[in-house]
Amino acid sequence: MTQKKTYPVEIGEPANLIITYTSQCVCCYFMQSICLSNISAPIYYFMAVVAHFQVTRQKFKEIEDAKDSQQALHLQRCAIRTHQQTLQFLRRVQRVGSASYFILISCAAIGYSFAFFQLASTDDLATIIYYAQFSAGLSSHTFLLCYYGQKVIDEINALTFSIYSVPWYRYNAGVTRSLVLSLSRAQGTAPVHAWKFATVSLITFQSVITTAYSYLAFLETMMTQN
Repeated sequence: MTQKKTYPVEIGEPANLIITYTSQCVCCYFMQSICLSNISAPIYYFMAVVAHFQVTRQKFKEIEDAKDSQQALHLQRCAIRTHQQTLQFLRRVQRVGSASYFILISCAAIGYSFAFFQLASTDDLATIIYYAQFSAGLSSHTFLLCYYGQKVIDEINALTFSIYSVPWYRYNAGVTRSLVLSLSRAQGTAPVHAWKFATVSLITFQSVITTAYSYLAFLETMMTQN
């Protein structure tokens, strides 16, 4: 005779019990993911992209010290080569991690709402410490991810300004045309996106917090109705 499986909360239970149990399971799962898995890899990728852009920016700044057009053209070729390598690395980071960035940001909004819900609905000290620790871990990772995504955007803008600041009027038309092409390419550089839904930036982190608060208000409304 097959024994029927039983769960802590069945479908027919009141909604408040289902919400409470589900939020505990979700927070527990994310806590294990934060502690056991290497979810910091995207942050390291972004830091490497930032470093690539900083080196590229320094290469273009060296053109300002060129003594003549020939030396400026040589330095510019080195800078353009470095810029191409930087853009290729940025595209690889985008292509490999686009879906994972979207999943991490989306799950962060859900995890925040469930954690805040648990903190708002309990007086037990151990439970408060557990979910406060969970919120801190999730907050630090999500913030760092969005922070370094913002750093990538800032470095793209800084590179554009560095190319614009090169004294092009001191050199011949060949150097000037190359600078115009480099400036156009730098201005068209796209930042890191989370699966084409959002840009990985501090604005996105603010949106995550706002969305989590909306989810929390929805859960509290369901609790009060039941």
